[in-house]
Amino acid sequence: MCILHSDPFTYTVRTKSAPGWRFYITQERTGRCPVGFIFYKQLDLCYKFRPTVQVLDISCPFGELLRIDSDVKQNYIMKVTDDIGLVYDNSICIQGINTGDGWTYSDGTPMTYFRWGTGQPNKSSAKRLRIIRQSNYNWFITSDTKTCSYLCEYR
Repeated sequence: MCILHSDPFTYTVRTKSAPGWRFYITQERTGRCPVGFIFYKQLDLCYKFRPTVQVLDISCPFGELLRIDSDVKQNYIMKVTDDIGLVYDNSICIQGINTGDGWTYSDGTPMTYFRWGTGQPNKSSAKRLRIIRQSNYNWFITSDTKTCSYLCEYR
């Protein structure tokens, strides 16, 4: 019997296992995503985990910082990063820039979906966003001098 999962279990714990079971991470073969990216068909999402760096040093050579624009995408990211702390014990930076007149994505499109943490966004001069896993995956503003792990998205 073969069971397929939408969760690649890259950083999450498998919920069931038994003697003799084998687990394989399959590669996306349609050519939709660059090599090294994970493909989630239901969201047509190609993404890649990146290590902890200073916010100013974030780099996505084959895409851009992950854009979260719906509950469905937020919930999926919560699922696949549930145990990411085993590898990257930090917050997760996501796409979003405070222009002073509101929040936009990197391409200038106004943001309409948010999952603000308590007291956010505050009056700080910080202009970037990060998800704090230990705070129920809520969003907080962050300065360029902070560190975070991050997800790159190929569009």
